[in-house]
Amino acid sequence: MKVQLINYMTYPEIEFFETCCTRGCEGIANYPTYEFESGGKTWKVDAWLWHWGSYYEICTNPIAFAEWLKEQDLDNGSIPRDYRSLDSLVDLFRKTSD
Repeated sequence: MKVQLINYMTYPEIEFFETCCTRGCEGIANYPTYEFESGGKTWKVDAWLWHWGSYYEICTNPIAFAEWLKEQDLDNGSIPRDYRSLDSLVDLFRKTSD
């Protein structure tokens, strides 16, 4: 299945990041979101995750990723639908682009 990245958005906000020690720190969380299209349907996938006070985001060059993605024929299990599946697809992009 052909999938295209049609939009990449960020929503930066100042957040408090906790650490395992008693102190934390403030910093910017970008909250990136990818918008995809396939077969006339569009959907958004958040490329960020909070887990136990830690912030994770999928960092890649969205332009290079979009170019790579439009050349791929994805099976149903590889279609990005959530953070985990998007992370796996970006990991494949990184491995094949090196």
